[in-house]
Amino acid sequence: MPRRISVDLNQNVFGLIALVKQYGRQLDFSGERIAEIRRDMTSGTHEHAKKVFRKNFGHVVNCIDDQEVYTHEETD
Repeated sequence: MPRRISVDLNQNVFGLIALVKQYGRQLDFSGERIAEIRRDMTSGTHEHAKKVFRKNFGHVVNCIDDQEVYTHEETD
């Protein structure tokens, strides 16, 4: 089984947005879906952006938030 990448959600929100484009392309998301996720992430607070990232990519990466690791089962 491939090893899952861990992403620190406490990084700068622009770093998370860059990962949306990278991971979205790898997952064959449409350009519109990637743009929609990015718009949603920038529509609120940093906490909102982290939640949106977890919702859309938590099934393929481990999301680390203040030393907590969220796996797919915990992001649903």
